[in-house]
Amino acid sequence: IDNQFFGEGYRSLFQSDQVAPNPFAMMRVNIWRLEYGLLYQVFNENNSLTKNRLWKFAATHYLSYNVTKNWNVGFIEAVFFQPKDGSFNRSFEVEYLNPLVFFRPQEYSLGSSDNVVLGLQTAYSHHSHTVYGQLLLDEFVLKEIRGRSRWWANKYGVQFGVKGKIRKMNYRVETNIMRPYVYAHINDG
Repeated sequence: IDNQFFGEGYRSLFQSDQVAPNPFAMMRVNIWRLEYGLLYQVFNENNSLTKNRLWKFAATHYLSYNVTKNWNVGFIEAVFFQPKDGSFNRSFEVEYLNPLVFFRPQEYSLGSSDNVVLGLQTAYSHHSHTVYGQLLLDEFVLKEIRGRSRWWANKYGVQFGVKGKIRKMNYRVETNIMRPYVYAHINDG
C-alpha cells in the first residue's frame, strides 16, 4: 500500500503522491536503455450520498527510454474501471492483466465504459538543472480540436517545468494547463 508518482514535476498529470495510499502490484523490467513497468491498483472512495464505498481498479503500462545520458522520454497508458458496469457486476478485468496489450482496443472489445488515458513525458537534465514536460490525453476528437469548437469532451492536460539548484538554493518553476473534466468519467464513481 503506497502512492505512485510519474514524472519530474511537483505534481504529476498521470499519478501523483498527493492522494491517499492504495493497494497495488507493480513489476518493472530494465533492458538496455528501456524501462517497462506494469502497475495494477485498487482505489475506493466513500460516496457521501449513499454512504457506500465505491471501488475502482486501474491498470497502467509505462515505457521509458533514455535517448541520451541526459534525455528521457516516457509513454504511459492506463485504464480505470469499476467492478459495476450499469446493472452488471464484474470484478477485476482479467483482459487488462496482459502486459503486451494496448488498452483502448481491449476496452472496445469488452464493450465497456472504462476510461483509457494516454500520456507522454520527457525530461532533459544538464548539470544541476532539469527541463521537463508531460502531455495527458483523456479523450479527444482531432476534428473538434482542429475546428477549435471548444467541445467539452476534448479532455487533455499539459505540464511544463524547470527545476534545479543554484549554489545552495533549489528552485522550481512549473505550470499545468488542464481542460475541464479531464479526470471525470461518465458514471458517478
